[in-house]
Amino acid sequence: MKLPWLAACLLALASSGSGCRSSEPEGGESRPNFLVIDIDSLRADRLLARREGQLVAPTLAGLAERGVSFDLAISQSGWTIPALVTLLTGRYPLLHDQRRSSPSVFRQLDWTEAGARSLPRILGSRGYRSAAFWGNTVGGDYRPASDGFDLVYAPLRDDLTPILPPDPLSWLDGGEAPFFILLHEIDLHGSEALLTDSELHGFVPSQPACQGARMNQVLPRLSADLGREGAIEHAIGHYDAGLRWYDARVRGVLDGLADRDLLDDTVLIITANHGEDLAEHGLLHHVALYDSVLRIPLLWVDPALPAHGARRPELVQQLDLAPSILARASLPAEPELPGRSLLPLLGLEEGAWEERDVYSASNVQQASLRTRSHKLILDMVGPATDPGAPIQPPAGRYALFDLQQDPGEQTDRFLDEPGLALTLVDRLLGWRESRIADTPLEPARASDDPRLKEALRQRGYWEVAVPAAATPQPPPEQASEP
Repeated sequence: MKLPWLAACLLALASSGSGCRSSEPEGGESRPNFLVIDIDSLRADRLLARREGQLVAPTLAGLAERGVSFDLAISQSGWTIPALVTLLTGRYPLLHDQRRSSPSVFRQLDWTEAGARSLPRILGSRGYRSAAFWGNTVGGDYRPASDGFDLVYAPLRDDLTPILPPDPLSWLDGGEAPFFILLHEIDLHGSEALLTDSELHGFVPSQPACQGARMNQVLPRLSADLGREGAIEHAIGHYDAGLRWYDARVRGVLDGLADRDLLDDTVLIITANHGEDLAEHGLLHHVALYDSVLRIPLLWVDPALPAHGARRPELVQQLDLAPSILARASLPAEPELPGRSLLPLLGLEEGAWEERDVYSASNVQQASLRTRSHKLILDMVGPATDPGAPIQPPAGRYALFDLQQDPGEQTDRFLDEPGLALTLVDRLLGWRESRIADTPLEPARASDDPRLKEALRQRGYWEVAVPAAATPQPPPEQASEP
């Protein structure tokens, strides 16, 4: 029986002074396999989190020791679909007006610009097989992000409980071509449906009010008994329990690769489409564009790495993953991709690195511009709790944060630094206008699918997807009155 991969590699490193065998063929192009594990809602700061001195996610922490981790990786969106479009195309998502569409329409709109080719299509043209395994399947499959895959797995039970995908590696058995697999499982804010009560309360005492509740529902249910701070800590306990459960799943996938002798030829990328606000801004959710949501983990574990355990401080983006994967597969870069290959930072090729502004958006109403030192947020919807004094300019609500002095984004400095604020506003609005989709959108209406509506409500998405639904509209005869 083989040692699990992590133990085997560490043993090889200790005994020989070298890592696992490189996947670089002698005298030929590199055609490694790629396995991207996208852990929905995983915050960057939880990767090495500890409770009572013990790592919450020991497998992920061990992978960080074996690969290169990027400490300042930023997502292009605060929610799943547009972020996945960026991950799989290397392009910014198109932006849609969420207030003018039903949740089902909003989710299934085309977030991809015309002519964009997805990673599975590009790799497929060079002989790669590809598969996507979706674990969180509210409303069916992730149609905007499923383009080009040879296999798409996306089930949903009648009781709204997502079904765990089968062993994704069994799809590989008997195949000869290199592969590209995306594994995206149940997001951490909804993992309660999969965990037993003892698993869910591994870090906090069990509470009767938690029965059947998802993380975004725990806060109002427990606040009366535990107080707000106690309820927040309890919800974070749920979150960490979900992460520990995920960690075991990742370990199982790694062992499956080892059993198939595929580790020496596989590049493993651990990331998240977005993070999660754990009540720093009054939220137990995402979509908002604070760093608690936009800052994501990014681990690159590669048999060809010249060094292990490195931590890179550069500001990198989700946009950079697609060109990095293409470069690692020895494929030419698509000239129109705005991202840049991370291979120079990984020590896998020569080249300079220049940091760029990071543009992110969840829809037409919510967009941000981040530099290393500052963040400007346009939020025409508004967070649950405004940080600092809310600003209400005609175009919407802006907030400016000094990330060097205020990394938690608690103090709005929009009026304190007007010159910088106006410069960033001009750049953000210019970028935003270039991304607005031309697709006609349906008027806001209730979903025709009651199962979808209930699934969205249970996961905390319904109110986010239809923020204008609670705002009474004047009757038609009053609409034109001053």
